Amino acid sequence: MNIISKNQNSIYSFINKFCNQYRDIFTKKTFKMFFWIVISIISFDKIHSIRFIWNNFISKYMNTSLNSVYYFFSYSKFSLESIMKRTVTLLLDIIPQQLRDEKIFLIIDDTLQEKFGDKFAGHNTFFDHVRRNNSSYLKGNTFVCLAISIPVSSSSNGINYKTIPIGFRLYQKEKSKLTIAKEMIDSIMNLLQDKKVTLLCDSWYTKGDVLDCVKEHENLELIAAVRYDTAIYDLPPKPNGKRGRNPIYVKN
Repeated sequence: MNIISKNQNSIYSFINKFCNQYRDIFTKKTFKMFFWIVISIISFDKIHSIRFIWNNFISKYMNTSLNSVYYFFSYSKFSLESIMKRTVTLLLDIIPQQLRDEKIFLIIDDTLQEKFGDKFAGHNTFFDHVRRNNSSYLKGNTFVCLAISIPVSSSSNGINYKTIPIGFRLYQKEKSKLTIAKEMIDSIMNLLQDKKVTLLCDSWYTKGDVLDCVKEHENLELIAAVRYDTAIYDLPPKPNGKRGRNPIYVKN
């Protein structure tokens, strides 16, 4: 049955061709669900919930229940890391040949998603510095997000970049945001070994595991904000032979 009108066939074919590049990550049944979820997300400017896309799109074109969509997200054994790696591989392939040696940027940040009720994984109360409703806190979920920015064209004004989100991970307190960020970056850095890569982030991520991650990859550098109250010290002097413990920090 042709469920797509003729004037939409080209769009449908393009999405189908694109999604087929992820087919080997899924089983036959889960790939079908993945395909229709992708189309439903593209069809709406804003996704309120899984129930929303099922009620307004998936249920019209798939003979399936809402529980099967929940099951797909909760129990299907596809690898999120494999999806992220495949996306990066596809994006690297579209970089023009003349720009293959240009720098690539990774952007790490976190985002909040408000939830009504509290029966959600990772649900908690989070500080939200952009709220303007007499409260600085939001109840819901927070996700660590990773995006990649690739060169797509050049002009007299310089190189033009395109930024694409490639991975999201739910923060659930079992791991810190810094650890989640490091794991996401580590998982794709082997695909970027021959590239010059710069990591961009705000002051929350300029410590701990993220700094360790930058040290572990020779082709990865960091550009980030630093909190106003961060203490930055010179290295201590070499041992001078006198009694007593050598200082850990010297000049502030």
